[in-house]
Amino acid sequence: MIEQPIITRHNDVYIYAISGKILENTDSNPIMDSVDENLENGAKFVFDLSNLNTMNSSGINLFLKIFTKIRNTGGELYLCSIPKHIEQLLVITKLNSIFTISQDVDSALSKFKTQDA
Repeated sequence: MIEQPIITRHNDVYIYAISGKILENTDSNPIMDSVDENLENGAKFVFDLSNLNTMNSSGINLFLKIFTKIRNTGGELYLCSIPKHIEQLLVITKLNSIFTISQDVDSALSKFKTQDA
């Protein structure tokens, strides 16, 4: 089961530490609800997946929904610190070419700084 994300903020970027398992559509509610609360025009999000243990098609569906919501408001989403087994799932589904992926939180924040400059 997915746990409530730990959310921090670095300047204008929301950093979500995602942990647990995303195996059912109901697992996504805490993350989706939180994104909805913080969603504003041009909002920037980094999802740290380092503690995400397991994910199936429900997780893929969740991230696609979140990605679409954020992009529709002119915002940006970066995924980072992706465990190998989840990274392989993104490669198999070719979603690694849709999502912006960073090595870790610091590199994602650096990319946002570069975009803003």
